[in-house]
Amino acid sequence: MMRRSKDLNTKEVLSKPAAHNQAAPPSEAAAASAEKQEAKTAKARRPGPSKAGSDKRRTMAERLSRELEGVRSLLREALEQYDMRLNSKLASLQSVMRGEANVDEGRLLPSAKRMTSMLEDIRKLKVKPKKGRAKSLLRLEELVDSLQEIIIRD
Repeated sequence: MMRRSKDLNTKEVLSKPAAHNQAAPPSEAAAASAEKQEAKTAKARRPGPSKAGSDKRRTMAERLSRELEGVRSLLREALEQYDMRLNSKLASLQSVMRGEANVDEGRLLPSAKRMTSMLEDIRKLKVKPKKGRAKSLLRLEELVDSLQEIIIRD
């Protein structure tokens, strides 16, 4: 910001900038510049990974990638088996409800009271399949096991 002062011969003369707006003294500016330059050269001097270390890391990364593919395969297989087991239990429950299967050669259908209880349990189920959480699978399995227990007790 420019400060204005009055002169006897002229109305206004522009003077130097006010003291609070001046740049830092040369010694401080030079010191700050030297620190920045030193930081840049220190970064440039850092040793990078050696060729041997880089090859070893690449080899380990490839091994790890293969192992991860194996884990993915195990996951798919485990999920398929889990799905088949629960679907089998559900199909068995459905066949009992349709009157197609006997439960220990006894009555074909559970009592109305038990079926009402089963229906309430199914309606209370809180699952968010889009989130893909393990607790959803656990809740489904617990429900299926509970329904089977109700049928067996009747």
